[in-house]
Amino acid sequence: MLKVIKNGRVYSPDDLGRKDILIAGDTILSVEDRVSTDSLPFPVEVYDAGGKMILPGIIDPHVHFIGGGGSSGLNSRTKEIAVEQIIEAGVTTAVGVLGFDRASRTLKALLLKTRALEELGLTAFMLTGSYSLPSLTLTGSVEDDLILIDKVIGVKLALGETLANFPEIRDIRNLLAECLRGGRLGGKAGFLQIHMGVQGKAWKKPFMEILQEMKIPFSQVVFTHVNRSPDTLDEFMEYVQAGGGVDLTASYTPAERPGSLTVRDSLQRMIRAGAPLDRVTLSSD
Repeated sequence: MLKVIKNGRVYSPDDLGRKDILIAGDTILSVEDRVSTDSLPFPVEVYDAGGKMILPGIIDPHVHFIGGGGSSGLNSRTKEIAVEQIIEAGVTTAVGVLGFDRASRTLKALLLKTRALEELGLTAFMLTGSYSLPSLTLTGSVEDDLILIDKVIGVKLALGETLANFPEIRDIRNLLAECLRGGRLGGKAGFLQIHMGVQGKAWKKPFMEILQEMKIPFSQVVFTHVNRSPDTLDEFMEYVQAGGGVDLTASYTPAERPGSLTVRDSLQRMIRAGAPLDRVTLSSD
């Protein structure tokens, strides 16, 4: 069945203005000023967007599919997310992660939830590991998780949190090496996502030194929650300039988290500093 979405303001991601979009199955065939349905040889479903924005599906790289929280006690844990909540936000690809709670939230449960979201039409992946070292895994090692589990594309670790581990530099090196080996053998990015705690900015310099010494591209390590404070964001400008990735947390607002920056304020700050925005992602957490 062919479908035509008419009169939508299309962003791809640049603003293309009002366009018609011709779709066959799940493939976009063309984006034109006007698609004439009369000239098409098959039945066509027509949808009038009425000037609404049409843009590519959003990628959310840090979502607690099976719930997060717990650092303030059992009743501070959050609920499992529903697919409707993800899709309503315009997200079509999401990456699931574990949070602080490593007791009642497991990687097996996260993997099953990831597969369930896929069955409902979402593109879903997950990260192995969790809050602390040694990393939680599905198979016994980060490397094997990346190679053997199709949905695993990287590993998560928390640093700079009072309740997180304080690993030795050699442990970080070994984890990075595992990510690279697993990524190459598994044909995946094999990246390390660092949950940034309140003292997290102190880890920027050691990581830059480790990556330079091991000759690993800075893009293999992404620091998330960098907008938890202006000082933290400013500290990581150099990392972004050097080729590293950072992730802004959409749920941070000064009203709910005093001292944090909104995404808008963070992006304005980064633009003024000349930071390349193609190395910046946004997640819901």
